[in-house]
Amino acid sequence: MKDQSDSYDQAEPQAPATRADARPESTRRSFLGRVGRKAAYVAPLVLILSASEAAQAASPSCMPSGGACTVDAECCTGMCNPGMMECI
Repeated sequence: MKDQSDSYDQAEPQAPATRADARPESTRRSFLGRVGRKAAYVAPLVLILSASEAAQAASPSCMPSGGACTVDAECCTGMCNPGMMECI
């Protein structure tokens, strides 16, 4: 009768796992999960940027008389008093 411990020592070596065997195949569910997680980070950024653009559009494009300025183009009148840094 043959001892069982000898049969374990004589076992044939197995081939190492290939890359395809090591990683489970990708599924639609896992793909959508990854996309959803990334969208959760991107959506607030898009909302913040679009809100700031809307706020800038609502603000006047020129400063009224007495408003702070550094160049003539910033004033609605087209004239900036450089000494006082305000629109004339």
